[in-house]
Amino acid sequence: MLPEVAEVVPPVFAYWRDFAGRFVTALCSQPADEQNANLPAPPEDLAALAAGAPVMPGAEYLTADVLMELWIELGAAFAAERADAKVGVQDFLKRLHPAWNVVGKVHFNLAENRRDEESPFAFLATYSHRLSAHGKAQHLPLGAGLA
Repeated sequence: MLPEVAEVVPPVFAYWRDFAGRFVTALCSQPADEQNANLPAPPEDLAALAAGAPVMPGAEYLTADVLMELWIELGAAFAAERADAKVGVQDFLKRLHPAWNVVGKVHFNLAENRRDEESPFAFLATYSHRLSAHGKAQHLPLGAGLA
């Protein structure tokens, strides 16, 4: 039997997946009643993203302005697809990938605390701020999400 091989994602694909993931994370971070695809992209993030582009054809033309145009086009495409689906943002994202539905949400967790016999359980509030490259929600302590 062959050993499992970790999924290898070429840097170019990972780069564009990260770009799209930033868009969806920004979308999920909006209040539910304000969610729309016309999001302003954070310019400092786009400048850093443009500077950190992997080697790929046309990378010399990739600037923060080009990424801003792509961000706007991504928003327009998302809005058109969601309008065709005739559902809200959260339902639409859930259809695409169930894990996106939890990004931007607060979670209350009950954790086992084996080292403390007097308080065997701990209560923990977390905030899911993004998905990992493998599609799992990444949690931060709630205090970090509020800072």
